[in-house]
Amino acid sequence: RDEAIHERDEAMHAREAAEKRAESTVGALRTEIEKLQKRCKQLQHVAGELGTALQVGQQERDNLKEHIVELEALVESHRQRRVSGNSSGSIAQHEFEHRMKAFSLLTRSTCP
Repeated sequence: RDEAIHERDEAMHAREAAEKRAESTVGALRTEIEKLQKRCKQLQHVAGELGTALQVGQQERDNLKEHIVELEALVESHRQRRVSGNSSGSIAQHEFEHRMKAFSLLTRSTCP
């Protein structure tokens, strides 16, 4: 009979110890889940910022492409005027230089 009581007490102690280990594990897992959820929110915020930056960058790239096309047309027009000996060459030269300065300023402000 004493042996049965002893075995029961040992089983109770073992069960209590297992319950404490389980509670400790559950607490640690909850803490880890909270950390991961916080990190996930941070990463979602960063992803949103990167998406916005990407859109801005793509718009700036598109704007620069448009300006490049305009400048190429201006350069070609200037070249044609010079080749044909057009008397408005000095006006074209002035316009060309003005556009080149504007483009240079634009590229400095959008491409740091």
